[in-house]
Amino acid sequence: MNPDIPDACNELAGALGRLGPRWAEHGRQLAAAVTFTVSGRPGVGVSTVVRALSGAGISVGGDGGDVRIRVLAEAAKPEDQAALRWTGGPTVVVLAKADLLGPAEPGPNAVPLRGLLAVAGLDPAVLDDPMLAALRTLTTAPADLSSVDAFVTAPHIIPVDQRQRLLDSLDLFGIARAVLELRAAPGIGAVALRRVLREVSGIDAVLSELEVAVAEVRYRRLLGVAAELEALAGTAPDVGELLRDQRTVAARTAAAGAVVQAVGMSVGSPGLAEATRWRRYADGPVTALQRACAADLARWALR
Repeated sequence: MNPDIPDACNELAGALGRLGPRWAEHGRQLAAAVTFTVSGRPGVGVSTVVRALSGAGISVGGDGGDVRIRVLAEAAKPEDQAALRWTGGPTVVVLAKADLLGPAEPGPNAVPLRGLLAVAGLDPAVLDDPMLAALRTLTTAPADLSSVDAFVTAPHIIPVDQRQRLLDSLDLFGIARAVLELRAAPGIGAVALRRVLREVSGIDAVLSELEVAVAEVRYRRLLGVAAELEALAGTAPDVGELLRDQRTVAARTAAAGAVVQAVGMSVGSPGLAEATRWRRYADGPVTALQRACAADLARWALR
């Protein structure tokens, strides 16, 4: 996530603090970390998603996060639809247990995630020496992977408790994928195998969606503060001066750039051509938030 945004926000927060207590609170909100909340119906894999996100460096808190992550197992149920009607900020929808759904598309607004594989790919404690040894054994002594019961109950040289641990940590899909990888490259170690499991888990796509959401949260915070500054600029010289201050411009530009970059756009060098490009972008089929970003970037390009 863009490291320049917190720095720019921190500088502006300090400037706001010097305007008085009311503005100091706005400054603290600008500088605050973006928070995350994960929710979902019982049994859909919320705890596994939380573990995966924690392994990727995302700290998940209680209710009321700036970004909400809704975990689905299949289609959205009425409880899910009600949760998705929340308008207090961005929501990222995660389709957990994607390995159980086959090749079906999850829909345009859901990111598929194989949660157990994400945890195994991110937490070195999961794929330890006994687990790796068991997986290597399966490359030469195949087990019945047709069902969970068959894998556990059918006779095999790997002890039942170890097979159960494989299931709990990787599920059938992960076991099969790891065995295929080890057969193709017998010499790979735990680090390389974790990398493969992470790649197939879908966690990086989830993190990309969260990056978009974080950029939106930070930009909306800045827009709220800027709107109050603009309302008071005519009667408070200090406020008007801060509105034109380079720190304010830098914070808005960094935040706006992060929003458009998170959805695949690039920000070029300042100048008339860049300003014209963003003006044209704003006239296209974009959201109101993206249009506001384009206006800020166009102004920046002309400064």
